[in-house]
Formats: sequence, C-alpha cells, structure tokens
Amino acid sequence: MSTNATARIVITAVSSACAGLWGYAVPTYLAANGRWRLLAVPAAVIAGVLVWVRYGSRPVVDPLVEADVSPAARVAVTVGAVLIGICGGVFIPFVLTRAAPRWTVAAPLAMSLAVILGLIAWHNPALFFKDRRF
Repeated sequence: MSTNATARIVITAVSSACAGLWGYAVPTYLAANGRWRLLAVPAAVIAGVLVWVRYGSRPVVDPLVEADVSPAARVAVTVGAVLIGICGGVFIPFVLTRAAPRWTVAAPLAMSLAVILGLIAWHNPALFFKDRRF
C-alpha cells in the first residue's frame, strides 16, 4: 500500500471519528433528549465521504509542499503534532475556564486539533526542521 493510500485511510477514519464526536457532543448541550445524539452517525458518514472524495482527487505527489524527509521523520513529526493537538484540546478549555473541561468539550476539540495539526505535519514536515528545502 502506498503512502498516499495509507494517509487517505487514516485521515478519513480520524475525520469521521472527529465529526462523530462533534455530532454527539453538540446535542448534549442543546437538548436533554438523547435521540438527538443520533446525529453523530450521519455526521461521521458525511465527513468520511467528503474526506475520502477530497483525498481521492488529490495528486499523487505535490512537489511544492512535499519535503525530502525520511518516512520515519515524517511519522515522528506527525505523531508529535497529533499529541500536541490532543493535549491542546484539554488544556485550552482548562485555561479559559479554570476548571477541568467536560469530555463533551475536550474530546471533539482535541480530535479537531489533532486532525488539523496532523494534516499540517504530514504534508509539510519540513516546517518542523531547521534546514527547509523551500
């Protein structure tokens, strides 16, 4: 399996999980009725389809953004960025409210930040190195 195919599968799965968490967390604040939480299922499916289609139409290699780094360095930078995003999803609400955030706030925010930072790190790993190619 190529690197782009693996990235497509992983990004689609994480984006679907992120949309599912948002679809589950938002109705928790809007209504006490638990049936509204079922919005998580179509939210996850729609996000998965949109991301899958987007990454299916992406060129195999984008020479302007792809950096000449080893696959191990690319994975290390991406995992580090994802961990920073997950920690940020917990610490940002904690700093703003000075109380431990509820999971319905922390989980969707952490997943969103993890997806965004992970995508930036995966496609632009040279941003995190001193000797950039561009």
